[in-house]
Amino acid sequence: TIITDTIENGPEFSTSSAINVEIKMTPLGEKWYQQIVSNRPKLIKKENDSYFFYCSEEQIRAYFFTFGSNVTIIKPISLQNQFIQEYQKALQNYKKMA
Repeated sequence: TIITDTIENGPEFSTSSAINVEIKMTPLGEKWYQQIVSNRPKLIKKENDSYFFYCSEEQIRAYFFTFGSNVTIIKPISLQNQFIQEYQKALQNYKKMA
């Protein structure tokens, strides 16, 4: 329900469509995940070094994008590609300054 989504994900992510997301994190990424609680998506399960979430793409982007190389989006591929494109744009910006 909308109320449950709002409570679990925060009001800014309550109306977005939820998807299944698989992420791998480095040890530093895991540390940050434990420490940073604001906008943190709810963990569904953890298997070995894979973390599984059911939330909106917007919530994944808002929370994990700042983790940089300490997080890898495994699934869905469309979300993985969004991260790749944004990191490539950032790299091009830095290359222009060099």
